[in-house]
Amino acid sequence: MMDTKVTFEDVMAYLTLAAGMGQLDRGKREQIVGMVRFAQERDQAVARSTLRVGMRVEFKDKYGMKALGIIQKVNPKNVDVKEGSPAGRIWRCPPAMLKVVG
Repeated sequence: MMDTKVTFEDVMAYLTLAAGMGQLDRGKREQIVGMVRFAQERDQAVARSTLRVGMRVEFKDKYGMKALGIIQKVNPKNVDVKEGSPAGRIWRCPPAMLKVVG
């Protein structure tokens, strides 16, 4: 089974297409956008509440490659993760983007 997430940009593209075809009025579009934003904020809060400094996590970097790292700091909206490579780059990631690996 494939783990796919629908992004806010995906929803907006769909809504723009539907509105262009006359299948969606402005009020309904704004209601859907509000529900998507609420779901995103809820997912972020749940993910953030489970993350702790020192946890090992994996994520995809900006090039789409899997990266492993250790959480350095949990901020209100993002998490600082130090990559496990020799360079030790620090990434700032949204909590929902991280997966705990043990």
